[in-house]
Amino acid sequence: MKIQGPSNIQKTSKAKKSDKASETDGGFDEFIASGTSQTAPAKSTQSIAKVDALLAVQSVEDPTERAARQRMKLRAGNLLNELDKIKNALLT
Repeated sequence: MKIQGPSNIQKTSKAKKSDKASETDGGFDEFIASGTSQTAPAKSTQSIAKVDALLAVQSVEDPTERAARQRMKLRAGNLLNELDKIKNALLT
């Protein structure tokens, strides 16, 4: 395709309209008028024992995790104490 500049602008062609509504085999009103077909009954629910077992395993606390959490709390407390010391030194 060759671009020749703004003076050679081609006009767009008009879209051809087709009456697709008349071509369809039924409308929404016909769908509503036909009613619904028979639906299958709801299936019975299964036991959630498997999920309960997974939740129980996840809730068990690991002893090493408890020790690590205590160490983190102790370190955080020490850091806050040191920051308080620095703050007091700067203010005095």
